[in-house]
Amino acid sequence: MANNAVKTIINCGTTQVSVSIFSESAGTLVLESVVVENLVYDYTSEAEWGTAISGVLRRILSTQKPRGEIVVIAPGQMLLTKNVKVPQVEKSRRRQIISFEAQNSFPFPLDELVWDSQVISSDGVEEEVVLFALKKQNAIRFTNLMRSIGVTPDTIQPATSLDVQAYRYITRNNPETDPVLIVNVGAHTTNLTFVSENGFGINNISIGGNYVTQKLAESTGVPFQAAEQRKLSYFKGMVHFAQGDPAEKAITDAAEAFSRRLSQEITRRVINFKRANKNVGPVRILVSGRGALLPGFTEKLSDLQKMPVEFLEFAPEVRLSPLVSPDVFEENKCELQEAIGEAARLVLPDIDAVNLLPPEIAEEIAFKKKVPFFVLAGILFAVAPWPVWAHLRSNASALSKEIATQKATIAEYGERETQINEAQEKNEKLLSIVDKLSDSLAGRFVWNDFVAELQGCMAKLQGRTATDEYGDKVPAPDRHVWISGVNVDRKFVPGKAASGKEEAVPASVETTVTLQFSMLMPKVDALNPRHDSAEFEKRRDVIVEALKDFSFIEPGTTISTKPDFAKVNVPVLNVTFRVANGKGI
Repeated sequence: MANNAVKTIINCGTTQVSVSIFSESAGTLVLESVVVENLVYDYTSEAEWGTAISGVLRRILSTQKPRGEIVVIAPGQMLLTKNVKVPQVEKSRRRQIISFEAQNSFPFPLDELVWDSQVISSDGVEEEVVLFALKKQNAIRFTNLMRSIGVTPDTIQPATSLDVQAYRYITRNNPETDPVLIVNVGAHTTNLTFVSENGFGINNISIGGNYVTQKLAESTGVPFQAAEQRKLSYFKGMVHFAQGDPAEKAITDAAEAFSRRLSQEITRRVINFKRANKNVGPVRILVSGRGALLPGFTEKLSDLQKMPVEFLEFAPEVRLSPLVSPDVFEENKCELQEAIGEAARLVLPDIDAVNLLPPEIAEEIAFKKKVPFFVLAGILFAVAPWPVWAHLRSNASALSKEIATQKATIAEYGERETQINEAQEKNEKLLSIVDKLSDSLAGRFVWNDFVAELQGCMAKLQGRTATDEYGDKVPAPDRHVWISGVNVDRKFVPGKAASGKEEAVPASVETTVTLQFSMLMPKVDALNPRHDSAEFEKRRDVIVEALKDFSFIEPGTTISTKPDFAKVNVPVLNVTFRVANGKGI
């Protein structure tokens, strides 16, 4: 079988990784082999993800040798995605036009990104285009990670672009005319793809299966990893609870909250889709991804969205080689959707290819692939018969120029390789800084709740009333308080191994927050400013009282306050407290 009819697809997910080899036979995909393994690490730490995926891939590739084109799929949480409209121009000018829109669409300069695009639809005047991008430093680090384990990728595909390709493959012989919505539920993110006759649209939302784990960890006060294990054990039927057990209620409440939250996000996107399509919405929802396996999820989503919800089914459209067990395929089909979407290009060659491989590395790889041909050419020239050599003497001048050009090219690529190595060393130094911010990144979903609850406390302060001398309710004079600063301090607390009767204590992060409350003292004489201690103490008590029910404060701990009278008419009260366990930000 020719190599150009074979693809090795490495899908790097958040919680699992797969290596699959596909071929094409009579217009049908053939799954030659597949290995799917779970990743074991702290899912809240992106720094540990690279180490975990490197170890698993080394083990898989020691027995699963790549064949044909090697495609690596980047996970959704690494990607930036944006839909734009551009004037329809000839293909040679399209990227130049799109790059202008890309510069205005992404929050980073284009020279800090690796980006590509795919045409969604066209009305003859304008084209709708979806943009995919990786931060360049992440793309280089990701590519070097693959190369460090012996894999040289030909392309890096964005996971978010592959759902529609998988759908088009399985419906290629019986295309649907009504719009459908594909919901791919991952660990960190969920990918929504609206597919219609006129094209498709992609929406990526930052909520996935880990939302259930996060809610469970917050409600029970256990670490994230323990909550993940508890969730999986319950839904796999490995543990059972007595009727009315609070532990079971915490799990079911977390799953219920996930379904409601995801349904709300889907409803918003469906409304926007209808507005753009003459009030015509999707007629059914097709779900996939590991997060969609949550028991009762499809039924709950169907009730909330008032439309049929089914799993995206691939089995009839993918042939299995004798090396692939049907049970293995059935068990892991939700993890293979992106791989099938990429393999679909073997059967549907008209699909626009996207490649997020950094250009510098792509050029280096392309050059190294040509080196054996240069060597072979040299050998052939060396052993060629003398009459042929005599005939080629007339071309010696042109050959010398070509050799000089090749030497210049080699020198240029050598300089680029040096620059790449220097950039890699700088990136490694920056990686240590990024690692320190992993806790902040892991708690990004909690910040919304923190800010919302803090706003509620401020509403209590600023909504206070008092009774004036006539007995009327008027705004309290001490309501002029605002937060002028927030400082978060995190301290790593090492774990303890089990000893005797004492159980092991996992490592944790102790978080302390200091809120700076500024308050206006309107009665201070500007010509003779003096501190009004009684009024200040009264306002301090009001602030502390307002924070009494703030759930982010560790129960039983003391709230410490420290005044700052640098400005008598605008004093500052620094309120410090320890963040509750499971509420890390």
